[in-house]
Amino acid sequence: MESPPPDIDTHPFRFGSIVSTPPFKTHVQIEDLRCAEALQGVKAEQRITAPTLESLVCPILEIPVEITLEIFVHHIHGLSVAHHDDLPLVNLATAKSAGPLFLSHVCRAWRSISIYTPSLWCCVHAPSSQKKPSDWRKLLECWLPRAGNRPLYLDLAGKADPRQTALLFPAIAPYSSRWRSFTCTLQTPSSFSIDSLEGHIPLLRELCICEGARNDEEAAVSDVSAFRDAPELRQLKLQYFPPSKILIPWRQLTHLTLYGQKVRHGIDVLHQTPNLEELSVDLYQCSASILNPYLRPQPVTLNRVHKLLIPNNLAWAMENLRYITLPNLITLNFRSESYVVGDAEALVALIVRSQCVVETVTIDCHYNSALLALLGMSGIRQLILPRVNWEPTELAQLFTLIATDPTFVPHMHSLHLPHCRTVIPYMELTHMLSTRCHARGSMPRLNSFRLIRSRGALDPMPDPTIAARLNALMKEGLDIRIKRLSKIKSWSEDSDDSD
Repeated sequence: MESPPPDIDTHPFRFGSIVSTPPFKTHVQIEDLRCAEALQGVKAEQRITAPTLESLVCPILEIPVEITLEIFVHHIHGLSVAHHDDLPLVNLATAKSAGPLFLSHVCRAWRSISIYTPSLWCCVHAPSSQKKPSDWRKLLECWLPRAGNRPLYLDLAGKADPRQTALLFPAIAPYSSRWRSFTCTLQTPSSFSIDSLEGHIPLLRELCICEGARNDEEAAVSDVSAFRDAPELRQLKLQYFPPSKILIPWRQLTHLTLYGQKVRHGIDVLHQTPNLEELSVDLYQCSASILNPYLRPQPVTLNRVHKLLIPNNLAWAMENLRYITLPNLITLNFRSESYVVGDAEALVALIVRSQCVVETVTIDCHYNSALLALLGMSGIRQLILPRVNWEPTELAQLFTLIATDPTFVPHMHSLHLPHCRTVIPYMELTHMLSTRCHARGSMPRLNSFRLIRSRGALDPMPDPTIAARLNALMKEGLDIRIKRLSKIKSWSEDSDDSD
């Protein structure tokens, strides 16, 4: 029996039907509903836990602001080698990973502490122009206002590229009234308006100018006058920059470094600096100046200089010492990699001519030159040999000479070898220490001895007899520190690592 035909008016799939079923839900709609339900659950949980979370405080944020700030200061000081006044220069290239900018991005509390602490922002070093000039400038424009009224220590020398100073100058020029220390690279003539600073640097005390143009050095007109009116300027360092290209209040300088200029130009400048206290010179002599007596400089006597640094590497650079006399020289720092003993002879001639008594001496040169220089300076009280890479027999000879010759460094009371690369001759060393510890007559007693071997040294340990003698000397009051810059334990492993 056939079933009756469906009712046209009630069948849901017939055309014209007035009754229809809801459309099927898609997977996307189902997921949206689930997300909405999950979100409602999270919001409900947040309403329950929010009061509890707000009542909790991160333990580090409970530290007093003064202690947190002290931690920040230690962090800043650990970033780079300390500058003058023990202030480190923060490297802009690593500002996002270390330094005050990094600290300000940790949390709201640290941001408030760092931004409102001007001392964290006053020392800046731009190592090179690796970034776009606009990026460096924007960073400085954000950085320097946070220094408040603090004096600024700026180093823009980078990789001796004068373009970097020109590119960053617009960002630092508005703060010239607070410059305390300024290092830059310049060309002559200058490619930007640096002379606009003239009269606007009242706090500038230290100035370093690097890599000046070497062309047309004989020109009499100075191209840079920005630093002519600097009432507080006391320390000046010129690296290859010709002195004739800059106007400086030479007379008020107390510290001067001349590096890479002609001897005649350097000595001419020294005639204008009667108040110098510390001098560092590394000049070079032209063959024409040696042959032509009219080109030789006039000798100069500097009565206030008590410290002289000679960081030269070549023998002919010692020519400048012929024209200098230093009657009150006390501290001498001399470095030379030349095998020619003429370096030491020029140094001794300076001491004899000056009739001075040098008490603190740092010598970094070959054994024969060092020995000749020490023979000519009998007034030494403190002797430092920073990089001893001599033969072991030569170091043994030095210790033996100190022990047996009463005329060799007779007044020395301190001997320091902070980076010794030579195997330690313990027998000669112990004999020298014992002899000088029990010094008799007019020879003063040796008070302290420091020796630090280079990293990776594999010297044999001293035998028990020598170790016993060294321990006995220490009990008698002789301050002895012998150790290595490595993980290998040494005889004095328990000594203070701060030396």
